[in-house]
Amino acid sequence: MKNLISFWEKESFLQFDVVIVGGGLVGLSTACELIEREKNIKIAILERGILPTGASTKNAGFACFGSPSELLSDAKNYGWEYVLTFVEKRLRGLEKLEKRLGTKNIDLEKSYGGYEIIQPTQLYVIEQLNELNQILKKVPFFENLPNKNNIYQSITKENIKKFGFENVNAMLHTPHEAQLHTGNMMKTLYLYAQKLGISIFTGAEVNHFEQQNQKVIINTTQNITFTSNYLLITNNSFYQQFSNKNNIKAGRGQVFITKELEKNLSFMGNFHLEEGFYYFRNVGKNRVLLGGGRNLDFEKETTTDIEITDIIQNELEKKLKEIILPNQNFEIEMRWAGIMAFTDNHQPIIEKISENIGVAVALNGMGVAIGTKVGEELVNLFF
Repeated sequence: MKNLISFWEKESFLQFDVVIVGGGLVGLSTACELIEREKNIKIAILERGILPTGASTKNAGFACFGSPSELLSDAKNYGWEYVLTFVEKRLRGLEKLEKRLGTKNIDLEKSYGGYEIIQPTQLYVIEQLNELNQILKKVPFFENLPNKNNIYQSITKENIKKFGFENVNAMLHTPHEAQLHTGNMMKTLYLYAQKLGISIFTGAEVNHFEQQNQKVIINTTQNITFTSNYLLITNNSFYQQFSNKNNIKAGRGQVFITKELEKNLSFMGNFHLEEGFYYFRNVGKNRVLLGGGRNLDFEKETTTDIEITDIIQNELEKKLKEIILPNQNFEIEMRWAGIMAFTDNHQPIIEKISENIGVAVALNGMGVAIGTKVGEELVNLFF
C-alpha cells in the first residue's frame, strides 16, 4: 500500500543536505565528523534494523591494531608499507574515537594490553619478532617510544603459567591494546549524534536510490522517499545490494560469552590466536568472551545471514575447554554473530561514485579501530 505522506512530514522529516545509509560505527562517525565541521548542515542516517545490522554492536570490543601473526601475514601478502600505513591508521582511529566519546563513556580499559598465544604452527612468529618490532617502531604513533621498548615482548615461561592456559608454547604482549564496551560505545555515539541534531531513522531499509539533477532520491521498503543533496553509503557488506562490485565479500564472525564462572579468571586482556582468526577476552572478572573461526569454513561464512553454526561453535567451545579454561566447568550464556566485509587487497573502499554519492565500506574486520578515520576520509571527499 502506498504510504501517504503529509505536507508537514515532507517539510520536516524527508529533506536533508546529507543522507547516510547505514547506522553503524562508520555511518555515525561520518555524520558526526561532518556536523562538527558544518554546524548548520541537515543530516539523516537511515538504518535498516532497529539496532545496527552489521557488526558495530556485535563485535568483541577489542581496541587493537593487529596481532603479530596477523601483521606478519599482512606483510607477506601486501608488503611492509601496507602494515605501517594501516597500523598507524588503526591507532589514530582509536585515538580519535576515545577523544570524541570519552574514555569512561565507552569503558575503555587500557591497563591490560593485548596478547598473542603462540602454538606449534606459529613458532615462526617468535623467530621474526625482532624484525617486526623494528618495523613497528617506524609507525609515527610509536615514534616517541624509547628505543629500549619493543612494541611486542615475550612472556617468560614462568609467567605464562600464571594465566592458567594449556597447550601454549609461547606468548607475546603489547601494552598498546585496550578493551572497550561495544554497547556503550555505540550508545554514546548515538546520543552524541542526536545531541548534534542528526536525525536517526531505524527500521528504514533503503531499496533504491537515483540521482535527479543535483538531488539524490532515496526510496525505502516502507515506501517513504527521502531527498538529499548528497548520499553517503556506509552499510559495509550490505553495500552489495546496490553495487556490482565483486571484490567485496561478506564475512560472518561468530561469538559467545560464558555465564559467570565459579572463580575469578587468572587472566585479563585481549588475546589472539592463529593470525587473529580466534580471539578472546575477559568480560568483568569471571566471564570469557570468545569468537572467530571463519577460517574453518570460509565459503559458508562468506554470507550476510546472521546465524551461528555447529562447526564453528563447537570449535570455539573446544578451544575454551582445551586452552583457555582447562579443568574448569563453564556454561555458555549467549551466542551471536556479526557481519563484516572484506576486500581482496585488505583495504577499505572509500570513494566517490558520482559528484553527489560516496561510499565507505569493507573495513576488513577492523571496524572499531578504523571506523572513525574512515568516516573522516569519506567526509574529506566531499567537504
